[in-house]
Amino acid sequence: MHVVIPLDLKREFKSACVLEGVNMSQVVCELVQDWLEKRKTTPIVENQQSKD
Repeated sequence: MHVVIPLDLKREFKSACVLEGVNMSQVVCELVQDWLEKRKTTPIVENQQSKD
């Protein structure tokens, strides 16, 4: 998986992972798993943004 995020966000995330002694990939996997679980219990709402 390749994810593009702002450099400052990546640096902050990496620093936090180092401080916690965890691998960035492990944290991303946990975040994705949490998000998927949340979707199972939350009604899906269609995107309400207007398309110009």
